[in-house]
Amino acid sequence: MKNKNDAVSLIYVLIAMYLMTITCIYFVSYVFRKIEINDLQKNDYFKSITLSKDNLIYHEKLFATDESYFTSYIDMSNSNNPLDKRLCFYNKSFHNEKKYSKGMFYLESVVDEKGNEIFLPLDESKEYNNIILTYIKNIEDEKLYYIEKISFKYDSSLGKNKLEVITSELR
Repeated sequence: MKNKNDAVSLIYVLIAMYLMTITCIYFVSYVFRKIEINDLQKNDYFKSITLSKDNLIYHEKLFATDESYFTSYIDMSNSNNPLDKRLCFYNKSFHNEKKYSKGMFYLESVVDEKGNEIFLPLDESKEYNNIILTYIKNIEDEKLYYIEKISFKYDSSLGKNKLEVITSELR
């Protein structure tokens, strides 16, 4: 009977040693994989710091789901009904505070086709033809520009002016 108990104890010891060996092997491989992942992340971090302007533009286009990413501000002052409004409809003091669009762009200038500055806020009831809005975003030493040409034309079916985006470009 004693030999049988010794054999069973030996089997338990072997099973415990087997489980500890497997655990140690997985732990060592986990540590090595974690070191490799950290090295890759560090390399990616340094690559992201040296992004060229073309890469920055590419990434901004990926994030932009629509033009409001560049041009609109979400006003949360009324928490029940947040207002998504274009930056060009806010007054100059709003822009002096450097309020940004959803994509962190701010409105730099508003000019007509002849280069004459148009003062903010734009009047939604007034007709404008081909005005150029320039939005800027600073990323480290680079400046990204979103330039759009818009016009406000009277739409008789709506009974009010309708904003029409003629062209838009991210530079």
